[in-house]
Amino acid sequence: MVAIGLYYPYIQFKDETWLKLTALYWDRMVRIVPKNFPLEDSEGVRLLANREKEGDKSFVVDRVPEETELKTVADEFTRLVGQHGDELAKRYSVANRASWPISPVTVATEPNSDPRLAYVYPAKMATDLQTLLIGAGLAEMGPSRPDVGLGLHPRMADVYMLALARTIAENSSYTPVTDETHGFQDRYTGQSGACADEEDYRGSRILEG
Repeated sequence: MVAIGLYYPYIQFKDETWLKLTALYWDRMVRIVPKNFPLEDSEGVRLLANREKEGDKSFVVDRVPEETELKTVADEFTRLVGQHGDELAKRYSVANRASWPISPVTVATEPNSDPRLAYVYPAKMATDLQTLLIGAGLAEMGPSRPDVGLGLHPRMADVYMLALARTIAENSSYTPVTDETHGFQDRYTGQSGACADEEDYRGSRILEG
């Protein structure tokens, strides 16, 4: 049986060494890449993604999220906002960002963006959900690679990407894999390492203290 991992939460791999180590455990590493997204891969990642040119199958494979998958996650978040909108606004309204800590990931990857927000590329989220989150004060459009992104509280962005990864994985027999061992795993799953396959991504997680 072919073992296929699904990398999240980012599009670009942050650590090439980590990626090479995953090749010891996985036959393929899929990443979520919207159509026409301009990748900025290192030479090492490009080699892992272009092995088919040498007569072998690529280790790194790009996967465009399907509309049905985006809708599944959008429906989850729409219910969450409908049921807990007031509490979410108290905790995660972007109007309160001045009191939030600076995100080191945003500082490193999005130098022209608000460092207290985390950004989701719009093509990775259903348009209706974007409109809902912006209208509820839980998100805003802002400068982000390669042009604009949907800025949210980092915890909201984390849970969204976890939900999207889980949905895609279930549809494709992948296993979600992350290099965020001190973020996603500890905060949301209680697991560590790079092989989380049973994350609880339900929206109620973001209501926990």
